[in-house]
Amino acid sequence: MIVFRWLFAGILAVVFLAAIGCESKPPALAELPPPEVTVSKPIAQEVTDFFPIFTGRTEAVDQVEVRARVSGYIVKIYFQDGQEVKQGDLLVQIDPRPYQAALDLALAEVARSQALLAKAKADLARADKLLPTRTITQEEYDQYAAAKGVAEAQLQASQASVRDAQLNLDFTKVTSPIQGRTSRARITVGNLVQASPTGSAELTTIVSTDPMYVYFDIDESTLFLAQQIARDKGENARPDHIKDLKYPLEISLANEEGFPHRGILDFADNKVDPSTGTISIRGVFDNSARYLTPGMFTRVRLPASDPHKALLVSESALGTDRDKKFLMVVDKDKVAQYHQVRLGSVQGDLRVIESGIQPDDEIIVNGIQRVRPGMKVTPHPGPMPGVLEEDKSDKSTTVSEKPKT
Repeated sequence: MIVFRWLFAGILAVVFLAAIGCESKPPALAELPPPEVTVSKPIAQEVTDFFPIFTGRTEAVDQVEVRARVSGYIVKIYFQDGQEVKQGDLLVQIDPRPYQAALDLALAEVARSQALLAKAKADLARADKLLPTRTITQEEYDQYAAAKGVAEAQLQASQASVRDAQLNLDFTKVTSPIQGRTSRARITVGNLVQASPTGSAELTTIVSTDPMYVYFDIDESTLFLAQQIARDKGENARPDHIKDLKYPLEISLANEEGFPHRGILDFADNKVDPSTGTISIRGVFDNSARYLTPGMFTRVRLPASDPHKALLVSESALGTDRDKKFLMVVDKDKVAQYHQVRLGSVQGDLRVIESGIQPDDEIIVNGIQRVRPGMKVTPHPGPMPGVLEEDKSDKSTTVSEKPKT
């Protein structure tokens, strides 16, 4: 009986303690601090929009196959393979002795013709005195006059032979018709070259080095857009010659970053190729530094706008909301605000923002995944990703291709 009482008292104590526990409230949860984010102002720079990049190839302005114009044995070669030469420089000497002998013979024939002409003139002068006295007949007088005409014609023919012989002698000295760089010598000393109506053997080739052409093809849509840009600027989209537009071009070689070489548009073909829908374009570039060689492949870009001020942000700061792009901007109350933006052209890791932000906006560039619109945040100033601190003051940056959308 005593055990039962103690057991009943224990049960009552447990129930009483449980009732007291049910009446107590749980401790309140600690409020989480605002998420920390990195903010930066957009980069303000002068930029240029560009069309999509094209592939081009370099070509010399002048290119000549050097060939002999007279036959003969080569006695000396004056240039080295790959040498730069000036117009008129002596390249190859063909044996001149046969042509010198031919010239001497032609000069002797001129002297003979001059003597015959002198005699014919003297005979005609005497006949002029004898004809009035009827010492000679009219027929005889006509013969003297004809002999003088024949002698004059023979002298002219002899003089033409001299000029021909002199040309052949001059042609034994093969000179450079242009300024440029030579290829290797195709024929060496001691070989015979034969001049023929179809052309003699090639001695070497010469290509000009400065300036240099760059040929590339653009599509119809780019052509139409470029013409529209010219019309919008009040320029003639179809001038008498396309070089009058002074349209700038930029090229880059395979081992170069960016587009360090600048030239101008020099030529556009007169029709669009219907099989490809493209038109051939040519640019001309200064090559005084000899950085271009004919036959090189290059990347070419054309500006689609004049230089203009723009705001740029890091690509990593952009968010995607279905088909829209947005940035999170921290206001003066340290609250994240949703800003829908319109994108412009790309520059490395940066993107031009055409609308949606202001130059003094504090944009979240790190930690955007932890933020929702209207959420309070703890902002920390930092650099714009993809831009070095010293680059922020550079106002002469250019932009890559203009987006197609």
